[in-house]
Amino acid sequence: REPIELAADIARLLGARIDAFLARDRDAERFFDYPFAREFQPLLQSWRRLGPAISRHDLDDFSRRIERMVETACAANGVYVGFPSRQQEHDAQDFEPPEGDIFAVIEPESYGELALGRAPSALERALRSAATTLIVPRAWTRRSGPIAAILGEDEARGLALAARLAAATGADLVIARVGRISDVHSVSAAAGLPSSRIRLLPPAGHGAAPLQALRDIQERVLVVSKDAARISPLEIVAARRTPLFVVK
Repeated sequence: REPIELAADIARLLGARIDAFLARDRDAERFFDYPFAREFQPLLQSWRRLGPAISRHDLDDFSRRIERMVETACAANGVYVGFPSRQQEHDAQDFEPPEGDIFAVIEPESYGELALGRAPSALERALRSAATTLIVPRAWTRRSGPIAAILGEDEARGLALAARLAAATGADLVIARVGRISDVHSVSAAAGLPSSRIRLLPPAGHGAAPLQALRDIQERVLVVSKDAARISPLEIVAARRTPLFVVK
């Protein structure tokens, strides 16, 4: 529930709407077709076979519960939500968000598969797409603090997004630079953020250096241009425990 509420809160800050796609992992669903697939029922203290009919019913029930959580979170934040997946089922591989969109995905529940070089297909698609990716952590520890950004040279899109978030939250904007960034103040002013609320850190190198520059910052949201940090976005989320925008 908390990641959904966080996504709705960020949509409110950006004045955006949410289109919720309840994607199904077809590879996982094929497991139910195997004759050895079983589910233990604690109340009945018994096992039952997971045939296609049972699995489809359970997945439909789970989808309806998720939809209700999304609707409740969006209503509480005054955010419009639509469900395109109600018209047709979507596989995790079906998504192709346009460049101007923000593709939000929830942090994986377990990092075990990631350690083996595997990532959820929706996350892979989000990071490969032209859209900005928002990775929402499952546990969000900070609901105040500055907006932080790690930006490459002349990263106007990432700067504009970070400035919009800072202006909307009334927070300062802390920028760790990788290279030269021009027009910082004009881009920020266009987003409604005055120069007095911008803090430029000394230029840092690639790799982990920009994150080290933010080691004393307790940011509310982190915006990173894809080519600036050169560290796995999930590693950043795991280390910082904060919502992460990856701007391409």
